[in-house]
Amino acid sequence: MTLRDPLYLPQVAAYEEGLARAQLLPENAGLMAVYGALMPGVYACIERFDLQGWEAFSPDRFPAQPRGEAVKLAAWLVNEVRAVYLEAAAPVPKASAATPTPKPLDSPAAESSASSDE
Repeated sequence: MTLRDPLYLPQVAAYEEGLARAQLLPENAGLMAVYGALMPGVYACIERFDLQGWEAFSPDRFPAQPRGEAVKLAAWLVNEVRAVYLEAAAPVPKASAATPTPKPLDSPAAESSASSDE
C-alpha cells in the first residue's frame, strides 16, 4: 500500500473523524470495533493498494479473519497512517527573525563619501 504523503485537509479531517468515532465507543468495545471506527479515516490516507490479491478496497471490506492476522494488519496500517498524520500535525517551525540589512546611508562607505563631500 502506498500512503498519501503529505496528507491534505480531506485526509486529515477523515482521519480525525475516525479518531473521534473510536473515542465515542463504549469502554468495553472490542479491538475490532476500534479498528472498524478508525478504518474509514485510515483508508482516506491510502493513495494506492499494491498488495497482490487484496480485495479490501474499501474499509467495510477490511478482513476480520483469521483474527490474529487481521489484528496485526490493522495495527500495522493504523500505525503507518498515524506516523504520517503526526508529521502533518507537527507545528510549523517559526521563521527566524530577519537580519537587518544596512542601508546605504548607514554603511561606512557612505559615511566616508559624505565626509569627503564636506
